[in-house]
Amino acid sequence: MYKVLIVDDEELIREGIANEIDWLKLECVVSDCVQNGIEAMEIIKLKHIDIIITDIKMPGMNGLELTQWVYSNFKSISIIILSGYSDFKFAQTAIKYGVVDFILKPTRLEEIEVAVEKIKKKLEVVKLKKQKLEVANGIIDKNKNLEVLKLINNIIFRNTDDLQVIKNK
Repeated sequence: MYKVLIVDDEELIREGIANEIDWLKLECVVSDCVQNGIEAMEIIKLKHIDIIITDIKMPGMNGLELTQWVYSNFKSISIIILSGYSDFKFAQTAIKYGVVDFILKPTRLEEIEVAVEKIKKKLEVVKLKKQKLEVANGIIDKNKNLEVLKLINNIIFRNTDDLQVIKNK
């Protein structure tokens, strides 16, 4: 299950997103709902979060500041921005910090679901690459161990007497 953090200063919006979307169908769970970027930072430091859905304009720390902080410290977290402001500079900044989607309020919940599905596909690709890397590293480790065993075997049974060959291996 992917963990979602909802960040918006409007309680109705936080609760609407948390309760009206079928998160189980999306293979997600809402970890927390907070009202600004400062609270979000604290949650992110304590818990593993995969997806953040955040407003831009909030007191304390706004969504773009949060996005910049996440981009600098937790590159694996994907972000969706919800905003009532269609200012191009907001969108431009969001893109600079790797935001996956920029959705204008008011929005339909389906738009959020589509954005989450897009993130899930991206996260699955990353997960598959990590699994392949782990398998490859396991093979490398086994081969290293095999080479060491061959060398020890050669030394023990005197197939290799040359000290320089032993040092190199």
